[in-house]
Amino acid sequence: MKNKPFKAVVFLQILLLVLAGNGIHFAKAASHSDTATYAAIDDYVKERMQTLKIPGAALAIVKGDQIECLQGYGIADPTGRAVTPQTPFMLASVSKSFTALAIMQLAEEGKLDLDAPVQKYLTWFQIADKEASAEITVRQLLNQTSGFSETDGNKMNLVSSTADDALIASMKQLDSTQLINIPGTAFEYSNINYGLLGTIVETVSGQSYETYIQQNIFTPLDMKHSFTSLSDAKSNGASSGFYPFFGTPIVYDNLMSYSRAMTSWAGLFSSAEDMGHYMIAHQNEGKYGENSLLSPKGIAELHNSGIKIDKWSGYAMGWSVGPDFDIAYHDQTSYTAPIALSHEGSWANFRSIVMMVPQKKIGVVLLMNTNDPAIESVFGSVGWDVLSMYLGNQPSYYPPSEDYIRQHARVIFVVINILLLASFIRFLRKLKGWRRRPMASTPHWRKLFGYVVVPIAIDLLLAWFLLAKELPQAKSTVMGTLRGAPDIGLLIVLVLLFTIGWGTIRILLMLRAIFRKA
Repeated sequence: MKNKPFKAVVFLQILLLVLAGNGIHFAKAASHSDTATYAAIDDYVKERMQTLKIPGAALAIVKGDQIECLQGYGIADPTGRAVTPQTPFMLASVSKSFTALAIMQLAEEGKLDLDAPVQKYLTWFQIADKEASAEITVRQLLNQTSGFSETDGNKMNLVSSTADDALIASMKQLDSTQLINIPGTAFEYSNINYGLLGTIVETVSGQSYETYIQQNIFTPLDMKHSFTSLSDAKSNGASSGFYPFFGTPIVYDNLMSYSRAMTSWAGLFSSAEDMGHYMIAHQNEGKYGENSLLSPKGIAELHNSGIKIDKWSGYAMGWSVGPDFDIAYHDQTSYTAPIALSHEGSWANFRSIVMMVPQKKIGVVLLMNTNDPAIESVFGSVGWDVLSMYLGNQPSYYPPSEDYIRQHARVIFVVINILLLASFIRFLRKLKGWRRRPMASTPHWRKLFGYVVVPIAIDLLLAWFLLAKELPQAKSTVMGTLRGAPDIGLLIVLVLLFTIGWGTIRILLMLRAIFRKA
């Protein structure tokens, strides 16, 4: 589909569909109090969609072994096609929980040992540190404690291969990768961990990752609107992905997962209804209807936190573990909140969040067909507010957790580029004057500081800030930002061109003009 901004008619379609909703669906008769709760949730989601300019979303709420309600909101593409509970969305990192489940299934079948070294199953596995290569275990990959960095993991999103061996080929490129932690000692979220796990699934099962997931998870759970590839998802009605390019939502489907190398950590697609089935299995000791994906012991181990992230939370196997976000957010003095399992998926043009409270056997999934990297935490908090409302609380409308620079990156970098452009124009005028009157206009040595030293300092400072501070802090690179946040990435590239690129040329021209007299 071609990328183009919304026309007025499409905005109108979004507004009408969001305000009207697509009809809330109940799996069984709801009590008066439940109906009131669902109506409040419905109004809240519509308001958030309007405020955050979310074109389409799908919601499922599960209690026990039943889907309590299903709801589709807004549109799935610029044609105005309505989102339904059966519309597939990109799950992004929620895909990791499926990979963890597959590994646990193979472990229960006796085909692998969670505490065995990765090299037992991937004999070719090698990183820069040979000793560490032999120490990393399957469990450490599951718990994100292998020592791989988040930045290196994000770089893997740029792999574009669609070959049958794309996954294993990308993992074989880790031979020069350095760890940032000793294996097993610290948590560091990295896509590499789940890329290796997906490769283990393929090696141990003797099937492609996609075939294994379809046969052993999607089919038993009756997930008829879930897919392991973008092409299959799109041919079965998947939602388009919308990116807020300088604040205007545009269809940006080329940002969606297109590489088989990343399927095991970010490339699965599913619908709200299907994810309801998935949550039922997780909350009912591995059972969905007559099918059992795991034993109760296996499910418990899958959900058990293997490493602490901070005072409140930990990471299990494909799941974050911690107190209910709403209660923990407001009460920082106790740990009495119900424990929640959750995982969020964040892509340039999709946002997904799955939350479960095993103690109450309640689960919520919210799928959205847009995201904004500048304030993506706000999109995730919509799901937490829905869960909080279902538990009887009021929505909190959490503020963004991103720092000031990230929240306002577009405005900040636009202003910087305008100032750099103005400096560029000013210098060209000065240079033109020096060339016409080199003897009379050669600047005094004191002016050399203002013409040369200060611009160099500004250029170096801006380049250092972006390349050595801001991008590493965001666990990203220039190429990663261009792909994950194209408008912000474009502005960053312009800043670098003005500073490192044009700045170098400007200094050379300036020095030539100054010393032309000699």
